[in-house]
Amino acid sequence: MSDDKYRNIERSKPARVAERSVNSTAGMPLGLDRLFRTKRHVYLGLGVFFVAGALIGGYLGSLTRDNLEEKQRHRAAEEKAPPKPDVAKVGSARVRTYAYSTPGTDQKSKETEGAAVEEPRTTAPRPSEKPKVDAPAVPLPNQSQVARRPPTVGSAPVVPAIVIVIDDLGIDQRRTKKVIALPGPLTLAFLPYGYNLKTLTASAVANSHELLVHLPMQPQAVDADPGPNALLRSLSETEIRNRIKWNLSQFDGFVGINNHMGSDFTTWESGMSVVMQEIKARGLLYLDSLTSAKSVAKKTALANGLSVLTRDVFLDNETDLDRIRSRLSELEAISRRRGYAIGIGHPYDQTIEALSEWSKNLESRGFKLIALSGLLSN
Repeated sequence: MSDDKYRNIERSKPARVAERSVNSTAGMPLGLDRLFRTKRHVYLGLGVFFVAGALIGGYLGSLTRDNLEEKQRHRAAEEKAPPKPDVAKVGSARVRTYAYSTPGTDQKSKETEGAAVEEPRTTAPRPSEKPKVDAPAVPLPNQSQVARRPPTVGSAPVVPAIVIVIDDLGIDQRRTKKVIALPGPLTLAFLPYGYNLKTLTASAVANSHELLVHLPMQPQAVDADPGPNALLRSLSETEIRNRIKWNLSQFDGFVGINNHMGSDFTTWESGMSVVMQEIKARGLLYLDSLTSAKSVAKKTALANGLSVLTRDVFLDNETDLDRIRSRLSELEAISRRRGYAIGIGHPYDQTIEALSEWSKNLESRGFKLIALSGLLSN
């Protein structure tokens, strides 16, 4: 065969056997041999992946840890700090919203003479749950440690008598002081969770006024909060007694109690029986604010050998000055007819102004202003 023919023969090369390099990825798991050409690339990629994952995980972990530590510090600070009730501003005074607020002059009255109505109350939102913490059992105040014989209702005074009770004192300091400065004797009911109670009550007594403990009780309105250590239907008898003791230990010199709110609790015979037992043991009187027509205060009092006084007129369910004057006139009419009358008001500016002008010539009109205990005889 000539050289030319040899050159022209079509030749086919044998198949090339791929040489496996030491760096080959053959046989590696998870399909890594399809992603990377050499093991070096695999190791490099895994290294970058783990480094990036560690950096991202450390950053997210630090955020979570910082948030957790911040929450723990905040929780610890709240536990150490004393509880602070919600505060609302009324005029230039700061008041606890569950205890007292000055309504607008457009407030509609729901009261008629002799009808039972809930006292003016806050519009604060309902607490998420009822208070469960019992009031601490504390020793009774000095004036209450010696039991006295319970007072009883005496005969009507010779001169028609009028009793003015002012509730919700001790929260709004400015208005409380204005009430204390009114000519007396008035009967002043201080909320046991008020401020500066010992100073304010001492000043009231020095100005010839009489003191009551305005005992907070459960109302019917679900959005009304009577305040801390209120008497509730959900409490056991022991808890009710402990809360009564706490409320009566906040200041001295009082002659009795009347209910703050309580349109629900005062209809509960078992609970009110406990209240009457506690005040009888201390020789105190009870004034029913009559926030419910179904109040069992009188019934339970009689069952425990006590007499109960009941308010006749709420003076300022409407805070219009002329309306308050009209209610004072109704109080006078009841006093002429029965010999005495009991009106309950609140530390509103209009009420203070009306009482100031009304009391100036009271005796010349044939009436006598007396303290609540003046209707009782021992």
